[in-house]
Amino acid sequence: MYLCGITATPPNREISKSALGATESVKWQYFAETGMAIDQLREQGYKIIAVEQAAGSIVLEDFEPDLSMPFALIFGNEVTGVSDEVMEKVFY
Repeated sequence: MYLCGITATPPNREISKSALGATESVKWQYFAETGMAIDQLREQGYKIIAVEQAAGSIVLEDFEPDLSMPFALIFGNEVTGVSDEVMEKVFY
């Protein structure tokens, strides 16, 4: 799991309270900028997919991933969503 921007990272009391031990078993890495995470994932052959309401998007229920290749899902801020800057990198 890649954590980016203002997202809290372990160890964090609030995360530990709701994660029920997942912080010990889920591998994670922090990136100050989401674009840096996207670049690394692309280099590793991942398809980047943003979960966001945007022009040209499809309804989530209609999403059928190509399981022959790895993909990464990007989720944005709960208030502001996925930034325009990140969306531009997704559609690269």
